[in-house]
Formats: sequence, structure tokens, C-alpha cells
Amino acid sequence: MQKLLQASKGAFAQAATNEFRALTQNATNQSQAALASTTPVAVAGTNQVQALLEKAKSLTQNQKYQEALTNLTQLYNSKLTPEQKQKADDLKAQVQAGLAKKATEEATSVLGNILGGKKE
Repeated sequence: MQKLLQASKGAFAQAATNEFRALTQNATNQSQAALASTTPVAVAGTNQVQALLEKAKSLTQNQKYQEALTNLTQLYNSKLTPEQKQKADDLKAQVQAGLAKKATEEATSVLGNILGGKKE
């Protein structure tokens, strides 16, 4: 009887160990699957943000300030890392400076035409 109880305990312990290992492996597999499914989304989001940053930079360099502001608005509606936010803030400052310069040049030109007439 004693041997039968010990054998039963051993079998029970082995069965419990096997069940625990199966549950652990299943949980690990599910965690890895969940992680794998979120990684492409994070990478896609990062790539999209990077593309918008590059486009806004290009538009700013080409003095297409209104279009650059539209891109920056899209960026600010995205979840940005601190580094991406800093880049967007820097571009926004460049766009604002460009718009101010352009407005000053246009005002000066209009004022010059009003005061001095158009010289050809």
C-alpha cells in the first residue's frame, strides 16, 4: 500500500509538472505572438512619422510653408517620441520664421509699390 501511495504521488507530481510546463509554454507562445503582432504596428507608425518629418522638412526647404504646416499638424496628431517631437518643433519654428519673412517681403513690396510706384 505504501509503495502504491508513493507511486501515485510520483505520478501525480509528474503529471502536475507536465501540466505546468504546458501552461507555461502556452503562455510564452501567446506572449510572443502578441509581441510579434504589435512590433510591425510600432515600426509602421515610426516609419509614417519619419516620412511626415522628411516631407515637412522638404516642403520647408522649398518654401511651401502652408503645406509644411499641414504635415506638421498630422505629426502632432500622432504619438511622437521626445526626439520626434523635438524635430517637429524645430521644423515648426523654421516654418513660422519662413512665413514671417515671406509676409515681411510681401508687405515691403506692396508698400514700395504704393509709396514709390512700380519702377521698371
